[in-house]
Amino acid sequence: MCLAGRVYIVTGSNSGIGKEIAQFLATKGATVYMLCRSQQRAENARADIVAKAGGDAQERIHILLADCSLETEVRRCWDDFCEHSIARSGDPTRVRLDGLVCNAGALANTKTTTAEGIELTFASHLLFGLGPKPYTVLPFFMCAICHNHVGYRNASGDGYGVHDFDDDAKVLIIEVCTPPLPLLTTTCL
Repeated sequence: MCLAGRVYIVTGSNSGIGKEIAQFLATKGATVYMLCRSQQRAENARADIVAKAGGDAQERIHILLADCSLETEVRRCWDDFCEHSIARSGDPTRVRLDGLVCNAGALANTKTTTAEGIELTFASHLLFGLGPKPYTVLPFFMCAICHNHVGYRNASGDGYGVHDFDDDAKVLIIEVCTPPLPLLTTTCL
């Protein structure tokens, strides 16, 4: 499988499954944008991935910084990605994104709200943890689906758990029905 010329964003790619997915895509020749919260952890993971992927991976693996539980950071990150994509293509009307791998998440043992006042786990897994807002990336994926470039993919961690927060409210978190997003798709040219 050759993914040369394809562009992917992988959230939570500084460790674990996200890092492995970024590594896989990089070894297949894809351009990978690692969306991470920590600059240092992202740089360490990127160095590992570049070393293992070899070749021109240094030019194909990029870091985007954002906390996926904060809408303002996700919007800024998407703007940064678009600017970088346009700069690479030289075409101000074309932003290429072939796949979005939504791996980032957070799971707090106590009730925690973000700076924007939203419960952390809900925000990072369902509201903004999907990476760029779905309405922002949807046109890229709809174009691919309508032109039969590739099939539609959705993946879910099927994670669930009960959390007992300080205020005695029990919250059941189920991710089985996360909103579907394309995983490995292509945009129309």
